[in-house]
Amino acid sequence: MPDEKGRNIAGVVRYGPASFSKEEKLSLLSDFDYVRANAAKKVGRYMILLVAPPRTSCVRSGFVCSRKFSGKAVLRNRAKRMMKEVFRNSKSAVEPCEMIFIPRQYLLNAEIADVQRDFIRLAREAGKWKGC
Repeated sequence: MPDEKGRNIAGVVRYGPASFSKEEKLSLLSDFDYVRANAAKKVGRYMILLVAPPRTSCVRSGFVCSRKFSGKAVLRNRAKRMMKEVFRNSKSAVEPCEMIFIPRQYLLNAEIADVQRDFIRLAREAGKWKGC
């Protein structure tokens, strides 16, 4: 349950509606190839963020986690879930773009609020953060 500042129990700040529709997901290989070819790469403590100019009027994202990150699917899925939660709660404050999230090893031991702060910093560096 959010407190008066919009934070939930885990300390994640919600910037507007927190849905994650099919139109906001990168799903085709051609979508991922477009972002990789046109992206600016921003490296943070918990993730690498590839940000490309938008082809539509909304924010679209994809989440990649290879076996190099961890040989255990449980850990890879946990990392992707954490990044999706951060994106879902923050996407209303991001300008239209297409982005790919790639986790780093530090993400496994991180609190979700720290991951969100890292994402906001990377989005600001990329010039895509319009939140407060």
